[in-house]
Amino acid sequence: MSWLTDSELMRRIDEYTINEAGIASEVLMERAALAVARRIAGNNDGKAGRVLVVYGRGNNGGDGLAAGRILKLWGWDVSAVPASSDIAEESMSVEEQKQYRSARFCGVDMLESGDLEKALKAPVLVVIDAIFGIGLKRAVEGRYLETIEMINRSSARVCAVDIPSGISADNGEVMGSAVKADMTVTFGFAKRGHFLYPGAVYAGKLYVEDAGFAVNDAGLAQFAQKTGAAEGSRGRAVSCFLDEREVHLPERFAWSNKGSYGKVLIVGAAQGCAGAGYLAAHAAFMAGCGMVKVLTCRDTVNLLNARQPEAMTGVLFGDDGEYDAKLLDEGIKWADVVLVGPGLGRSEAAHEVLKKILASGKRLTVDADALNIIAEQGLTDMIQGPSVLTPHIGELARLTGKDPAYLKAHIFDTAVEYTYNNKLTYVCKDARTV
Repeated sequence: MSWLTDSELMRRIDEYTINEAGIASEVLMERAALAVARRIAGNNDGKAGRVLVVYGRGNNGGDGLAAGRILKLWGWDVSAVPASSDIAEESMSVEEQKQYRSARFCGVDMLESGDLEKALKAPVLVVIDAIFGIGLKRAVEGRYLETIEMINRSSARVCAVDIPSGISADNGEVMGSAVKADMTVTFGFAKRGHFLYPGAVYAGKLYVEDAGFAVNDAGLAQFAQKTGAAEGSRGRAVSCFLDEREVHLPERFAWSNKGSYGKVLIVGAAQGCAGAGYLAAHAAFMAGCGMVKVLTCRDTVNLLNARQPEAMTGVLFGDDGEYDAKLLDEGIKWADVVLVGPGLGRSEAAHEVLKKILASGKRLTVDADALNIIAEQGLTDMIQGPSVLTPHIGELARLTGKDPAYLKAHIFDTAVEYTYNNKLTYVCKDARTV
């Protein structure tokens, strides 16, 4: 499991480490630079080669220059070039100035910004991207954009410091243009932009390194809540990334039976949507449910009897457009959890069935057509039991009234906002699900 932060929370961790814990920024920078240098060397089997550091103005540039200086002392051929002509020693941060002078003193070849294209045409093993850090808030333009495009055209491998320049640390958005890295070395915690697309593609292989921050995995959530409370808010949401290797089904015991592992009622898969019922039933069994019952139309019942015989079935929707109210009531009473929506349709009967399920007080998973009916009729307040809503971006837009492009760029904030305000769990589905 990887804990994820955004740019603002990481800024607070950095300030807390320096101002409260008393760990000097130079110490953090040196440890970050050493991590970058080790990863570059390790990915080349320790053999020295030629490195070009492309640095911007700020601590990210300082990290890159320090990494270049370390590699130089390890026997690498290292040059450094500013990303733009407006980056001069006198305009650098205090920390970056120190690293600039140390790198120059240790023999790093300091080039002018106009030398970048020529330097990239020479044989270069690795480009260190140290132009922008995680604090970038506006689109890349001008000479910086040209620099990024020159790096992307080169044949060198690229190591990004903290995050590929031009990628938003908060949502993975490409801000005008972005460096396409082969690997990214970040510090303390992974950032949301490393995992959300397209940032996940631009980051390449991600390494999360310990730079010495005074907040660790165990204390991250508490720190986020504490710093938020100090500002009069409920704190910043802390998130984590799970992959399939970290999802485990509950252990099954020899003295148990199918009734020991939950009863799931699936309502939907109306005429023409038999596949939705089959896939939902199959997924329920694969997730560990002990008993699954599907209330649907006659065609779907026939498919399930052939393809998923473990599932119990019932014909809820008749050919006359009516539904069997008694069968639905019995199914709801029987179930521990009700899944409603996949292939439900938007008929009058579907509306009535959904309202009865929403008012049942059962634990619900609400998906697909059920979400669209809820959005059309404003039925969210009818949900009485603890429930999970599973909208994709289009359905989420209908539920919230917000633009799909906005939701893609703010999927974390949206999930937090609606879960917190509605006391429901929102599973916002995209290339990454939040």
